[in-house]
Amino acid sequence: MSKIQSNMIRVAARNDRSLSVALRMFVALACLCTPFTMRLQGQNTPQVIDGSLNPEMIPDWRAYSLLFRFISNHWNENRDAMLAYLNTIGLNGESPTRDKAQLDTLVATAQEFAKRSADLDTSLREALTRNPNLSLDREAHRLEQEKKQLTLETVSRLETRLGLVDAERVRQHIGKMKRKMKMIQTMP
Repeated sequence: MSKIQSNMIRVAARNDRSLSVALRMFVALACLCTPFTMRLQGQNTPQVIDGSLNPEMIPDWRAYSLLFRFISNHWNENRDAMLAYLNTIGLNGESPTRDKAQLDTLVATAQEFAKRSADLDTSLREALTRNPNLSLDREAHRLEQEKKQLTLETVSRLETRLGLVDAERVRQHIGKMKRKMKMIQTMP
């Protein structure tokens, strides 16, 4: 996560705005700042996909990826605010032991994902440092596919760990997130 994204979230939280406002800013910036979408070169024309109009055009795996990163990045910073946010999913850990276990499962899964995803981000940065003329299209596409695969594997593990009812709660939340997202997609 960039310093700009981190600062925007902290400012929003300090101003007593809800965590969902911070999430919306994070989602918008994350979609705009991924290495794959930053490859806007001469022959590519960017297209903005507005999730409020066409949520089905935003891949589920992108929304899951953002949710996992968001939870992982903010769980240790502001646990109370994160519990309030996770309450919107229905996994707030304030109910019986079962809910706490489900919450712990979601957080642990998000942290595992963030670690593995950070390794992919580091790989791209290192490749660009070694060879600034590296074809971003080829390398970014390869890493984008790896991130997609990682996200899909993580979602599958999460669904197995949470069970059908709670996995469906998370899936419904993803649908709500997609309606608040905008994504830049390059067209050849």
